[in-house]
Amino acid sequence: MKDTQQIKYNKAKDWEVVLYATKDIVPNVFMFLMNFISYLAVGYYGVVVNIVGIIVTSSRILDGITDPIIGVIVDKIDSKFGRYRPMMLLGYLLLAGSIYAMFFIGVGSNVVVFTLIYIVYIIGYTFFVTASNGARTVLTNEPKQRAANGRWTGIFIILLSTAFSSLYIAKYIVPKYGRFELPVLQEMSITAIIIAGVFTVLSCIAIASKDKPEFYSSISYDPIRFTEVFKIFKENKPLRAVILAASSDKLAMLTFANSSIGIMVWGIIVGNYSFYGTLGLISLIPMILIIFFGMKVAGNIGFKRTIILSSWTSIIASLILFIFFAINPTAIGRNWIYTIPFIIVYCIMNGAKQIGTSAIYPMISDVSDYEMYRTQKFVPGTISAVYTFIDKIISSLSATIVAFLLSLIGFTDTLPQVGDERTSQIFFMAMFVMIGLPIIGWLCSILGMKYYELDAEKMKEIQRVNNANREKQASMKK
Repeated sequence: MKDTQQIKYNKAKDWEVVLYATKDIVPNVFMFLMNFISYLAVGYYGVVVNIVGIIVTSSRILDGITDPIIGVIVDKIDSKFGRYRPMMLLGYLLLAGSIYAMFFIGVGSNVVVFTLIYIVYIIGYTFFVTASNGARTVLTNEPKQRAANGRWTGIFIILLSTAFSSLYIAKYIVPKYGRFELPVLQEMSITAIIIAGVFTVLSCIAIASKDKPEFYSSISYDPIRFTEVFKIFKENKPLRAVILAASSDKLAMLTFANSSIGIMVWGIIVGNYSFYGTLGLISLIPMILIIFFGMKVAGNIGFKRTIILSSWTSIIASLILFIFFAINPTAIGRNWIYTIPFIIVYCIMNGAKQIGTSAIYPMISDVSDYEMYRTQKFVPGTISAVYTFIDKIISSLSATIVAFLLSLIGFTDTLPQVGDERTSQIFFMAMFVMIGLPIIGWLCSILGMKYYELDAEKMKEIQRVNNANREKQASMKK
């Protein structure tokens, strides 16, 4: 307690901590929409299934190359409106414009047009994520507030996922339209643009009081150079540990989140796609409670231990879920004696998984503070760009993995639809994506945490040194 009192934390107001957590709704609502990109590309741009995965992967790799450039640009901005809000707004406008062009203007053209629009979408995504992650670092450096921001981020993402997948898609879109054709895809795109716009504005309001030079200036006067990106990755070991933990989990998550896999699991194997929506509603409150209390504990035990515990819990719960699917999948959602224990395990698995994801957000902020402690340069935009650069290259493989696996079991010119015949090939492929890949990701997370050295005591030292350096800098300017 004594050490904590000696540190003068840059705390935010409670409402700012909660409201800024909504910023992750923006990239996630577009990400949920893009899970249906194969239906648009195959049906209305004349792209075959295999090529969609290659385009998505190649575009994200190209964007990964631009990430460090965008990160350095963000860290150099110092306008009268601050550093992060202008870049967040630019990112949103690029996202919204490219989505509208992709789902409306470019429809009926060709693969070249589709690819070019997709590249603009990815660049907009990078601007928003890089700037908003940097802003998260200046919002607060108080450990419990960072944990609280991560907690609310996880809760808002769960609420969005439930609203989008379980209510909007399963309860509204599928019953109304049946198949994923152009009118439904266009309706979904407009919905995503509006939701993202609202939360972009709210996020900018939440960070306004901290988007000022006194909170984001560096101690060192050396200019930030592009070449430092590679130096940061080489010398910042905690950053590499976070990248390993986060990107492996995200690869598994994005692969399973692909709409074709969801249709195979719930619409073909279980044979009851509407139950997917019901499951999301039933599990919503238990999962929120798990995240809320799990991240509250994280503020006390540290994010490293939180990641390890949540990963092991997710692995065990996933193996139990596989048993349910293997024994009698069609009983899920129909036989409640079978379904109730399934729901309990499902909630534990998803809650633990989201705790691990939520802990990553404040860890990136801690890594940014560590970089300032190490070099006296405050470069959260560049740190975020290094993180997203590696993360995107790895996670971009998700579309290619899905496309390859689908073609392997016969889906080359068409995609799975609700009500298709259930086969052993579909079962084992879907279970590999739903259970096997996430387990591999969680094991990588556990491995990564062995090299993450920013525990609670180390972070106290880092904040103490950074505060002393900032105070020294401020006194020299007077």
